[in-house]
Amino acid sequence: MTVPQLQAIEINPYAFELAQVSVQIGYLQWRRDNGFDNDRTPVLQNLDGFQNEDALLVPHFKSKARTLKEAQAGEHAGDDALKFYTEREWPAADVIVGNPPFLGGKLIRRELGNAYADALFENLGKRVPPEADLCCYWFEKARQQIENKKCGRAGLLATQGIRGGATQAAWPT
Repeated sequence: MTVPQLQAIEINPYAFELAQVSVQIGYLQWRRDNGFDNDRTPVLQNLDGFQNEDALLVPHFKSKARTLKEAQAGEHAGDDALKFYTEREWPAADVIVGNPPFLGGKLIRRELGNAYADALFENLGKRVPPEADLCCYWFEKARQQIENKKCGRAGLLATQGIRGGATQAAWPT
């Protein structure tokens, strides 16, 4: 199995499709500008390295039986499923480039829900303080990839707003 040259993880379906189209347009322009034919059909193709998923957490489901008989039969209604999360492992890469979402630490629970916030803090809370901006989790994961020799460099966008508060307490300058 070959590893795709370009990999991406994007949770928003529209942004996921837009990213694939943007990359392919750039590739087609590069081919044209460098004397290569653009005779592939269809012109735009699905990119194998792109995942339409959450970049931080992987959701899992386990069923909760109401009775021993149900547990033995394995027949449980979908609304009885318990959702839990584990940290997503990022693929190895030469370079990580991204524009992580900005969401103040005090807004994470309100915007993403209690279950997701609890899972985020449980899985990454020892490395990123719960009050830190959401984008800090991407910075931490990129830092960890570099430390573990799964990446050479990273370039992520940020705002000056992440310099204070809980983020500053975790990573003093």
